[in-house]
Amino acid sequence: MTGIIHSVEGVWDAALSGVRQAVERVVAGVRHRHDQEEQVVRYTQASGERFRIEPAEVPQVLADLRTALDRVRRIRSEAQAIAYTPAPGSDEVSRNAVRQIGEMAMGSGGSLKAALDAYELEITKTIAKLERDLQTYLGTEELNVPPASAWP
Repeated sequence: MTGIIHSVEGVWDAALSGVRQAVERVVAGVRHRHDQEEQVVRYTQASGERFRIEPAEVPQVLADLRTALDRVRRIRSEAQAIAYTPAPGSDEVSRNAVRQIGEMAMGSGGSLKAALDAYELEITKTIAKLERDLQTYLGTEELNVPPASAWP
């Protein structure tokens, strides 16, 4: 009987240790993603006026940014599907794992959703700024070109 109890305790201890390690990996992953998200925000805010795009390149850059925006939105949709996936079992470990994965995907701080929101915001702002700048440039060029009647 004592052997069975020790065997069960050993299995239980191994299971708890495995769950504890899994939770620690999840927490480390969340911290890492949170750090990456903060770094992206810092880089995008600091990039401000650091790059230059030639006017002829703006339409392609806008198309590329819109493609990136679509991809961000698709990834968000996939994250939502992951976040709302039902637990594979009715035990506490399964329910807890699904809850933690859902929090990593769609939680408020340090989640994939938070990072995607930051990307979407910055991409949207960049698209709007490029469109305004292109309109200003085109308007200025139109003013600087004399009408055909003024040409010899």
